[in-house]
Amino acid sequence: MSIRKVAVIGMGTMGSQIGIVSARGGYETSIMDVSSEKVEMGMRSIETFLNGQVKKGKIDHEAREKILSNITAETDLIHGV
Repeated sequence: MSIRKVAVIGMGTMGSQIGIVSARGGYETSIMDVSSEKVEMGMRSIETFLNGQVKKGKIDHEAREKILSNITAETDLIHGV
């Protein structure tokens, strides 16, 4: 059995970072939280982190876009998985 999809519950600091690592590894990653506001804050946090990685030269713009394309953010656990 191989892992193809990863679900992370919570888009706080830890959940967002786990989501980034999973997406960077090439997995389809669904990250869920209880409200659309928390989801928006979490995605802004992820984008800010990735932009910082680009500025530091740790990843390029293409890698940033690939990571973001692997992430979906949801408020509904059933639809997110």
